[in-house]
Amino acid sequence: RKSSKVNSPTFWRQSELLFRQLQGSRSEQAVLMSNPVTLKFLFANHDGVVLEHETTLGESVRNIKQQLLAQWPSGLPAVEDTNGFRLICMGNGILDDNKTLGECKVPVFAHPTPVNVSIRPPGQASPQKRAESGSSGDGGSSSCRCIIM
Repeated sequence: RKSSKVNSPTFWRQSELLFRQLQGSRSEQAVLMSNPVTLKFLFANHDGVVLEHETTLGESVRNIKQQLLAQWPSGLPAVEDTNGFRLICMGNGILDDNKTLGECKVPVFAHPTPVNVSIRPPGQASPQKRAESGSSGDGGSSSCRCIIM
């Protein structure tokens, strides 16, 4: 007669505990993603231009950029779409459009979280558009190169 671990009461108790822990971590994650965060957009090379926006950590960076574009401050260079600027936050680098603020590890403070907005110069293609066209940027007047000797 073979003994089956699957039929043992201990196995089922351990499985139930593990299942509850997993459910708890998912619900904790959902609560974390619903936490409100106030973002303070600071526009590079445009002193004094500041916008604040309240959202949640579950919001995608792409949606945040679309909302920012909808309330774009007058007096700034016009941008056609969300590829015309980048969001940079707290040493986390450029925020990925395809991730949520939580996935990008945007910190939440008692005060608004600073987010730098870098506007692409007119005529400069986004990296995505350069990749699609097969251009490496060589020969363009706006290219930059470094040589380390």
